[in-house]
Amino acid sequence: MRPITWPRLPEKRTAEGDRRLSLPDKSLLLEQIEAFQKSICGQILPIINRACFEYTIRAAYENELSDMSPGVSSARVCIFAFMALSSFFAGQPHLDKIVTADEYAREAQDLLPELLNESVTLDGLQALTMLVLCCQATSGDMLSIELMLSTATRFVLHLKGNVYPEDMERDPLGAKLHVRNLFWICFSLDKIFSLRTGLQPFVDVTNCELTLPRMQTADHQHNHTMFLTLIRLSLVQSKIYHGLYSFSAQRQSDADLLATIRSLDIALDEWRSSVPTFSGLSIERENRMADFLFEMQYHYCMAAIHQTSSRCTAWVRNQDTRAAGSSLALSVGASRSGLRKFLESDPQREGQFLLFCLPELSTAAIHLFSNILMNPLEDRSETDLSLMRVVLEHIGKHVWRQTPTTFIAQVRLVEGFLGDLYHLAELAILKARQESQH
Repeated sequence: MRPITWPRLPEKRTAEGDRRLSLPDKSLLLEQIEAFQKSICGQILPIINRACFEYTIRAAYENELSDMSPGVSSARVCIFAFMALSSFFAGQPHLDKIVTADEYAREAQDLLPELLNESVTLDGLQALTMLVLCCQATSGDMLSIELMLSTATRFVLHLKGNVYPEDMERDPLGAKLHVRNLFWICFSLDKIFSLRTGLQPFVDVTNCELTLPRMQTADHQHNHTMFLTLIRLSLVQSKIYHGLYSFSAQRQSDADLLATIRSLDIALDEWRSSVPTFSGLSIERENRMADFLFEMQYHYCMAAIHQTSSRCTAWVRNQDTRAAGSSLALSVGASRSGLRKFLESDPQREGQFLLFCLPELSTAAIHLFSNILMNPLEDRSETDLSLMRVVLEHIGKHVWRQTPTTFIAQVRLVEGFLGDLYHLAELAILKARQESQH
């Protein structure tokens, strides 16, 4: 199937070469900055630095260049990419004034050649990182994610974000620390993308200093804790990929594979034990969403670790791996838990939950589907089939009125896939019952 991409906008260029979209009104941009920083994305990912972003605004709106923002094109793309991301996460209060996230994202993507014609800049890095997040959240266009993420990681290496910054006294705006934060954001995006797709990561951990960010001000402690939790998760995900899914890992002996699974299981549990309960600090929607996100990732990683035991010779010889406590049983159990966790989300109040977990939902459903095919006559298979049906019904409720068209297309694609899995699993159970009666 063709990838889901942002729709092409009607041509509005004149002979003088005017843009299809103008930069948003500056007052609207400032409102969006405030709203975005309170959103779940702004809470978890410090993707903009207010002091540095002021120079981006001056370059984009007034052609006032500086060492911080030396390129007009990069600054403009950064503004459009930010508006695309913030319109999706925090745009609902201003629907009458905001162009849709799809249109802003398309404009930013169309301007990427101009960005790449300039030097490597902080604005360029921010723009690419935000467009990767837009792709993941709305369109799910894996090729675009891969190309922009690879470029963003090269930008962050050129800007030396892979090492902890020195001479902090000479960095009054916090630009070096911001580049370091963007390194960690790219690192996290890279590791979850590799785990979801099986493609090799772009960031080589052997060339990175993995010192965690330090607390800067007590006022931002809550945001900082969410960011640190995400970084620690990405470090575990990096170990999972390298230990189980890399080329060399797939050639391990049974003994080495099981030892790796045990080691990663311990690392994941250690991470989980360090995760605070964010909703206990406040009743805000963003804190509930953070709890949901990290819980979903825990179940996803648990399944990703234990399902690799299917490579063992015991599996090939059809030995019993369904016993309670066995690795494959843990994988299926984690998938069930992830799907049940998703059912706790409230689509009316927290519709954006879905954008964080479509790949995880698909993977969990595949695990349950495979388990049903292997054991169609077990009582648990009927329960799993019912769970798949309820999850499928719940997904459709998460599409709200202002949802970008690309996101709707992605949801419908996943709904169709999960619907096929459900019907095939239902047929497998029916066929097995008919054969047992004969």
